Parts: sequence; C-alpha cells; structure tokens
Amino acid sequence: MIVGITIIVGGYFLYKDDFDDNGKLYSTKERLCTHFAQSYLRTVQKTDKARNSENISSSENQRWQMAVDIETDFYNLCTLNLEEKSLKTYKSTIIEKYQK
Repeated sequence: MIVGITIIVGGYFLYKDDFDDNGKLYSTKERLCTHFAQSYLRTVQKTDKARNSENISSSENQRWQMAVDIETDFYNLCTLNLEEKSLKTYKSTIIEKYQK
C-alpha cells in the first residue's frame, strides 16, 4: 500500500514537473529520474529547512537525512522497468528503516 501511494505521489510530481516545463522530454529515463531527484533535494532545502551539517543530531540534519532517503526511493521507483514483476519485487528502503 505504501509503495502504491509513493508511486502515485511520485507520478503526481513527475506530471507537475513535466507540466511546469511545458512538456520537457528527456533523452533517457535515467536523466529524467536524476533531474527529479536533484530538484526534490533542492526544494526540501528551501521548504523544509533540511541541511546537511556537522551536527548529526540537529533537526536540520535529521530532516536532510530523511530527504535523502525519500529521494533515493523516488529515484529507484522512477527507474523501474514498466513490468508487473518489477513492481511486485520492489522493496522500499525507507519503509524498513523508519517503521522499526
């Protein structure tokens, strides 16, 4: 269920990004996924005050680590092959990490 929600949310952001860029097309899916992941991280730095810092226990650093984990899952979902087998075997890294 969480994977389904993540796919829907990721799809929404990809659609919105495409819409905002007037239908920008990428030469490869990997380039699209990389651009999306980088844009996500730049955005959360501004919107969520997430920053990488030397103080690993700071709230900004903790938010940054969560953002990196989410970005990794976004990227991994984005690069999946469009086959049922890929979706059935996909394992989210953040769900296991944060639901312990």
